[in-house]
Amino acid sequence: MSTNPCPSIAKRWDAGKSLSVDDLKAVGSTAGFPMNIEGTCTRRPTVGGTTTVCNSSGTDGDYDYKFNVSSPDKNDQTNFVVLLVEPHR
Repeated sequence: MSTNPCPSIAKRWDAGKSLSVDDLKAVGSTAGFPMNIEGTCTRRPTVGGTTTVCNSSGTDGDYDYKFNVSSPDKNDQTNFVVLLVEPHR
């Protein structure tokens, strides 16, 4: 029996490429419920350091699902993705 009052999961990985909005839509389409997308997945040229370029979120009624796509550096051609799943509030 879990003593965790708020079961959740977080997973982070290197996408191996720069992701597009279409890539994020493709991932979200397998969820079985609507996923809302914010952002263009394109890094603004004036931003330094790690920055969020787009994200997606949705709920199945029991859990909230969030994908956060970040660009680690303006010279890097890959994105990092974080998936966060938490109980729906």
